[in-house]
Amino acid sequence: TRVLHKECGLNPLIKWPNDIVINGKKLVGILTEAGTDYVVIGMGINVNNMDFPNNIKNTATSIRLNTDREIDSFKLIKAILQSFNTLYDQFILAPDIGFLVHEYNSWLASYNKDIYIIPHNISSSQNNPYCMDTSNLEPVFCKGIDANGNLICQNSLGNIITVNSGEVSL
Repeated sequence: TRVLHKECGLNPLIKWPNDIVINGKKLVGILTEAGTDYVVIGMGINVNNMDFPNNIKNTATSIRLNTDREIDSFKLIKAILQSFNTLYDQFILAPDIGFLVHEYNSWLASYNKDIYIIPHNISSSQNNPYCMDTSNLEPVFCKGIDANGNLICQNSLGNIITVNSGEVSL
């Protein structure tokens, strides 16, 4: 989000845990796999797309559709890698991501809002996580992330719920 703001003039938000959205539409998807001494990160960015297949055209967007200009993909990737290296250097010196919590929460789409935590058995069976039926779910209030990247929520009884993986619906 930092790079998309600086390089493209956009104000995207983070849809915890692994999407970046603009106006409720997915712009970036991020996948990670971690082991005891490694993390593999994959990122898909819709950069210069002008349209999308019918099954995602209502839920996906691109940088170009939001800026009305063609984007230099190589310049964008260079900026993302430079930003990542800076954050990685900070992370190596810290015990957790506490140094990033305030900034992350400022970009978090669900921050200080009611959301739904989607059970894994429902989210994994859906073709489009942006169109999930939440009618049988209880909303929780999102308080942001903690220093471990967990989503901190509060239910209607005032109980704190810590979510470390899964899907949320705004």
